Amino acid sequence: MTDAKSNYLEGGLVGLIFNATSILNLAQDSSGGGASDIVVALHTANPGETGLQNTSECAYTSYARTKVARTTLGWVVTTLGVAAPSTNITFPQATGGTETVTHASVSLSTASTADLLYYGTVTPNISVSNGVTPRLTTAFTISET
Repeated sequence: MTDAKSNYLEGGLVGLIFNATSILNLAQDSSGGGASDIVVALHTANPGETGLQNTSECAYTSYARTKVARTTLGWVVTTLGVAAPSTNITFPQATGGTETVTHASVSLSTASTADLLYYGTVTPNISVSNGVTPRLTTAFTISET
């Protein structure tokens, strides 16, 4: 057995996670009990496979994680297992501190120790200083492939 997934499963998994869309005959989103948002965080270093939402998380003054609706209004999902935000994901404007955003992550919880679902490099990196409003554009993608 190879360690590859079919396009059907890749698209289904990303659809289930980001749009709360069922995978026919395999999985369905919990009716009424599933998370309604994806929580996006920014990091100053790679949080890694075992990292949590607060691992190397940004700490500039006024930083906060941003929620994106777990629906087709929040995320565009392709059948090839790629998700992208429907609109730019905008974080609070920095009112102090300086740091460089190198990674982003997604989770289903705002808890500081929430497990990560996906994480990856932000390209280009975002230099944050007073007055800068970090944002991930619609070109930011998350891929199951």
